[in-house]
Amino acid sequence: MDSVRLYTNDKFMVFLEKLRCPITKNGLDLISSAEFSGYNGLDSFGDFGKLSKGLIDKTKNYFYPIFDDIIVLHEQYAVFIGKGGDKKKSLSFDKQRVFDYYNEVNYKL
Repeated sequence: MDSVRLYTNDKFMVFLEKLRCPITKNGLDLISSAEFSGYNGLDSFGDFGKLSKGLIDKTKNYFYPIFDDIIVLHEQYAVFIGKGGDKKKSLSFDKQRVFDYYNEVNYKL
């Protein structure tokens, strides 16, 4: 399924309405890479791999990337783009080590 069709699909829009930001618990809006420059810190993401879309919470504080039609909706991958303080919780030392390990490992299928 191509990206354009996926994001204009009624079922996807119903699904999107059910998603919530893991940090603020607010709803999310879909934005395209053309809109990245309008947000603090996202202008460099337009050239990052196959990132052409993302989700932004209703308070416009957190951005969640969508890579190859895969929504990365995890608190640790949220990009803070708002003003003021970042409310993202930090991981404990052990959890951070495991998280970092799996982010550094390159899997070959």
